[in-house]
Amino acid sequence: MYSLPNLTLTAGARLGPYEIVSTLGAGGMGEVYRARDTRLGREVAIKVLPEAVALDPARLRRFEQEARSASALNHPNIVTIYDVGREGGISYIAMERIEGASLRERLAGGPLPVRSALDVGSQIASGLAKAHAVGLVHRDLKPENVMITSDGLVKILDFGLAKLSAAPSAAELASHLPTETRATEPGVILGTVGYMSPEQAGGLSLDFRSDQFSLGVILYEITTGVRPFQRSTAVETLAAILQTDPPPLGAVNPGTPEALRTIVHRCLSKEPDGRYASTRDLARDLFELRDRAPSSEAPAAARAPVSHRRGVALAAGALLLVLAAAGIWIARRQQRPAAAAAGGQRSIAILPFQNFGGRPEDEYFSDGMTESLITDLAKVKGLLVIARNSVFTYKNHNVDVRRVGEDLHVRYVLEGSVQRAGGSVRVNAQLIDATSGYHVWAEKYDRPLKDLFALQDDLSARIVQSLQAAIGGAAGPGPAPTSNLDAYDAFLRGRYYFNQFDWARKDESIPLLEKAVALDPGFAQAHAALASSYAKKAFEGDSDGSWRSKSTAEIEKALALDPNLPQAYVARGGLAWTLDNGFPHEQSAADFHRAIDLNPGYDRAHAALAGLYYHVGLFERALAEYRIALRTDPHDLDSLYRIPRIHLYQQKFTEALAEFDANLRFRDDFLVPIVLAHLSRWAEALARARAPATNPTHPTDVDISDQASTMAILAAHAGDAAAAEREIAIALRKQSRSHFHHASYNIATAYALLARKREALEWLERTAQDGMPCYPLFEKDPFLDTLRGDPDFQAFLARQRAQW
Repeated sequence: MYSLPNLTLTAGARLGPYEIVSTLGAGGMGEVYRARDTRLGREVAIKVLPEAVALDPARLRRFEQEARSASALNHPNIVTIYDVGREGGISYIAMERIEGASLRERLAGGPLPVRSALDVGSQIASGLAKAHAVGLVHRDLKPENVMITSDGLVKILDFGLAKLSAAPSAAELASHLPTETRATEPGVILGTVGYMSPEQAGGLSLDFRSDQFSLGVILYEITTGVRPFQRSTAVETLAAILQTDPPPLGAVNPGTPEALRTIVHRCLSKEPDGRYASTRDLARDLFELRDRAPSSEAPAAARAPVSHRRGVALAAGALLLVLAAAGIWIARRQQRPAAAAAGGQRSIAILPFQNFGGRPEDEYFSDGMTESLITDLAKVKGLLVIARNSVFTYKNHNVDVRRVGEDLHVRYVLEGSVQRAGGSVRVNAQLIDATSGYHVWAEKYDRPLKDLFALQDDLSARIVQSLQAAIGGAAGPGPAPTSNLDAYDAFLRGRYYFNQFDWARKDESIPLLEKAVALDPGFAQAHAALASSYAKKAFEGDSDGSWRSKSTAEIEKALALDPNLPQAYVARGGLAWTLDNGFPHEQSAADFHRAIDLNPGYDRAHAALAGLYYHVGLFERALAEYRIALRTDPHDLDSLYRIPRIHLYQQKFTEALAEFDANLRFRDDFLVPIVLAHLSRWAEALARARAPATNPTHPTDVDISDQASTMAILAAHAGDAAAAEREIAIALRKQSRSHFHHASYNIATAYALLARKREALEWLERTAQDGMPCYPLFEKDPFLDTLRGDPDFQAFLARQRAQW
């Protein structure tokens, strides 16, 4: 991957806290080493900058600014920058070390299969979209700057390094080396010959659409094995970029889908206006095309019969499960020592403030103080703030802040207490470095209650000030959400109840939030919170539409007051995605995307979008969104619970069971016996299905219908049609009007196992209509194999695929 110059650092040499382990080679932007961070015990890649950069203060300053901006990207498809430093006259950058091969190395074996090419291209586009959203343009996108890990994750290299080099020399042009410049002024050539955009080749000013052109070149090359503009010399290549269109993609590789040809043609437009107005749209088109593309797996008809697979899988499945569970456990243990730095310098967890007044009725107030600080600090650009769900798992527990830092992957922890007495409030707060346990600062505030908002602003500003060196430029917490303290008090109480894990207690939020908006009709956050409470009622069942109309009215009020309020868009997307509304997936997804655009770190928006993707079968996109949500909310049970369900639906049964069993809360889930059944562990599946819950609370109708429909599957497999019918009858008696699609699918599966095709198809239709049009699951689930040759089933699949 690299050509090796005369390297100046040897094994054992030190650059600041980094100990050199070995050389990795060199690229156009400097020498690269494998190193160990002696503070955190993790391996990193160290890039030593060229002397011409290191000795030029202006260029070095620009580099450091760019690197800081790039380090804030925090995206799975962009290599993470950890640190920038200078030691002994050597300037360096420390970044994530990637185990894998470059895209250039992957291309040594020829063009990629179409689906693999789409997978790589969609991930590159996703990383670019993140960077473009914050104003960063790569300027030197090429296969050498794209790494692919062993598990297929794409990582873009060298963001933030594109402004370093001086103007290109003739020798550089002739050798096709990178030719980045000090800035993006007109008149200077930027990029690498063969991958640069026409505006780069012409020395014009650049924006994000230049990267789209470079990605178009890459897509062309990885699907055909041909570089579209490559000529015998660099000058001729530049001329081709400026003047010549490449042969149509379909003419070079007739196997490329028409939609991909359209995407590449659009990216390779000579005029930037002919490309995508947003790289997010480009990424979305590539993801959707990738997920529709046929996989390279053998077709279902070529697979072994179910009965044969069950016998073969029995022994191997048990061994694989043990290995997978051990692997997950070991991986999690190995992550612990370095976890505190996963969020880098720019990460904080605000633990629930203690209620020092001791009055239970004041719990909402101390919780509200915590949530308000989380909300304020989450607005600070470049600062990772752990979400409410995860920090509240530590409520009322004595905790070691260093352990909190490891568990939540943060550098700093804020602890505090609140005491309310009459018209006054006392707050104690201390900021602690979780890696060392040392106090950064501690403050005590005594204020009149009427100054509560000013107190919260002071706390937020004090935290930001303490972290200023780490997070760079920072925004303030913004204006107070309301000037009415009574309205704010009611809002805090309402939000306290809505955040309860007990589903029924959430309803207690409604009268309090209604009071908040009555006291201050201009309180946008309260309107959005009330809309979510009403939407929850609509989801449970809304025969006359009153809850839906109330929620809609509150959403409209919230957006009229603040058109950029992410919570309102999440509420609107959630309200749309209900049975009464026909589960309009595209409409809900648009609202969730809008919330993410407004606040990329909003974990609830990512989780909501992931849930939608999961139900429609866009499994990889769902996993990506859940993982983003878990960065700020690592303990979110819903996200953690959905991941093994996705593994199940992807037919990754061993991984699914290991994930379910890794969390005590999930071991009695109704899907666990289904996973065991797929692993041909039928006796164990039956025992688990019959076992009482380890945390026996009053089960909901959804729980009862899910469990009964699971028992129907097990009875059907045993050939006991009468028992299966009895369980189906129980499920139907307890069916939830708004959330029955999982039980519907189980019923369809039971009938398929009984070879009762008509009933199976009826329940599959209902599953799709009632919010789970999960085409990939229907297409591949082995329990539906008895339907494969049925023309009605094939017609059903064709309808689902057409809508997918």
